[in-house]
Amino acid sequence: MQVSNNYINNVNVSRTTNTSGIKPFIPSTPFKQALYTSAPKKTPEPSKYINLSNFYSPKLLLSTYAQKDFIEQFIKNNPNIENILASKGVQLEISPENVLNMRNTHLQTTDIIAKQLATEMGLSQADKKILEQAAIFHDFGKTLIPKDILNKPGKLTKEEKEIVDLHAELGYELLSSAGFNKRTLNIIKYHHQPQKSGDILCQILSVADIYSALRENRCYKQALSNAEAISILDQKAQNGEVSTEVVEALKSLTSRAA
Repeated sequence: MQVSNNYINNVNVSRTTNTSGIKPFIPSTPFKQALYTSAPKKTPEPSKYINLSNFYSPKLLLSTYAQKDFIEQFIKNNPNIENILASKGVQLEISPENVLNMRNTHLQTTDIIAKQLATEMGLSQADKKILEQAAIFHDFGKTLIPKDILNKPGKLTKEEKEIVDLHAELGYELLSSAGFNKRTLNIIKYHHQPQKSGDILCQILSVADIYSALRENRCYKQALSNAEAISILDQKAQNGEVSTEVVEALKSLTSRAA
């Protein structure tokens, strides 16, 4: 099934925090239990961030880091963040709910699909661990994107799209002092430009992210069918935007799940 180029150009899979009607092709699986069951009561010093990623599951760690006091500390640690926002005329406003609202929807579905793709392609458990963390945190930069743009029901203007597109770089900069390894940070930074990363894990996350978004109802579009989503990914692969190898792996997964 072919989807028109006009439709593809009008679909921005990188925005919105308001998702519903998700239709993942893979049954949801529970995340592993965190080693600890509660978040720290106070924001730790930057030197202590490095320890947290060793003790918390990515999903619980997200719930911890996506709190205003943590985000304020990340911004204080990195002056680049306000400069990035200022480059597009965006005032600093912290909105943790932009990401927290996606914990059990888009972020979880993207994580599941990415790890299943990694299994399909024969990657290691260590690679899957990195993918899990990158998938759960790939939209962390949206905590600084204005809500009225993320949740706009209509098509974004060119300027609004450029603001939304900042989220990948903002996520990288916010988390640069949070104890993540460089590979995970680079996957987050380039998940909408995987061809720049040279990393198969970034290619996998990019395809998983797009497929998950296309299959969801969002405030500006209805969920697409599996065939429609695959058609769009095929065209993106032909254009060199995503990996043909990863798209073929996704086709294998979805055909078996049909």
